Amino acid sequence: MKLSSVICLIYFISNTVYAETDISGFIKLNYLNYQSKFDSETNNEIFQVNRVSILSPINDNITLEGSYQVIQIYSNINSSEVLRNYDNQKRVYRIDDFNSTVIKKNDNYYLNHNFDRATVTWNGDTSSVVFGRQQLAFGSAKTVNPTDIFTPFSFTAIDTEVRNGVDAFRFRHQLGEMGQYDVGVVLGENADRKNSAAYGLIKFSVDKYEIKPMVAVFQEAHMGGLDLETSLLGASIWFENAWVDPKNESGYFRSVLGGERQITPDTSMFIEYHYNGAGETSPSEYYNLQNNFAYQKGGVFLLGKNYLNAGSSIQITPLHRLDPIIMTNFDDKSLFLNLSWEWNAKENFYFNLGSFITLGKTSDNTQILESEFGSVPSTIFTRIRYYF
Repeated sequence: MKLSSVICLIYFISNTVYAETDISGFIKLNYLNYQSKFDSETNNEIFQVNRVSILSPINDNITLEGSYQVIQIYSNINSSEVLRNYDNQKRVYRIDDFNSTVIKKNDNYYLNHNFDRATVTWNGDTSSVVFGRQQLAFGSAKTVNPTDIFTPFSFTAIDTEVRNGVDAFRFRHQLGEMGQYDVGVVLGENADRKNSAAYGLIKFSVDKYEIKPMVAVFQEAHMGGLDLETSLLGASIWFENAWVDPKNESGYFRSVLGGERQITPDTSMFIEYHYNGAGETSPSEYYNLQNNFAYQKGGVFLLGKNYLNAGSSIQITPLHRLDPIIMTNFDDKSLFLNLSWEWNAKENFYFNLGSFITLGKTSDNTQILESEFGSVPSTIFTRIRYYF
């Protein structure tokens, strides 16, 4: 067992010695059914997640937090793609980490575990410091976040509730009533500079505009970002942008312009245009993107250049909600529809039923795609969640 595993384990257990310790967590059972567009095999996949979190206030200023989870993944076929729906976030930004797989049987059963949080937080009157394994997320857009370079979720992720923790030192300081600056160092394998990152972000307001310029150095690349939020005619508007300049490749620009409006007291809708400068307009070039910095280390997952995305949240009844999202690749005319219905069956108990519906030209060759979303398998999924 690696040193980081021992430290996380000692930290996690030591949290429980304080009288005011709060223990929470969840149990999730997920089932997926999908058929690959490249062969005729139908995959039935189950992944089950058990997570326990401990929050221990030491005094008025210092808090310890730890989280550990155990995951089981099963598929009826032997496939290296079994993990794609659960663990699509690479655990890159950790000084070191244990082997996440405890048991593996062929390529269709995995027992995994993950020390996902281990932090010490200090909160002052206007400042806070977080040290240890923690969540980092940036950006105001809905479907794609150009400034979210550390642990972004792919559009095919089923469980997006909790991001993988990264090893970081983060300092935030309040500037007046609405402003803040946020700086941090994110450590990768062996704390090596080429595997690590640092960022700085300032938030301030001018009139009705919330402005967040950001700079970052990560994986030997430089990023400059700008995130704007405002309101117009009763709608929330955002404009999120990032320019990334890798060390040994050409730079690329990504941008999202979108807005959201409350249509009725129970229904909201949003729409976004996304420009992905890392992508290509021709599907024949998609396969060649996989070795580029943007897709290996830059957190980019879409293959085209121009997208129109939209979604809605509809509270059908106090206990039932529908959340459809549609993504359209303008370049190859393919479409991805994510339909999700949630039922709050009883207190702390939820049931979800959903599907991925994909339209577009298909191909029987993984190296020569005819369209982006046409190559994504249509999927039916169910989720049962219990929180404690």
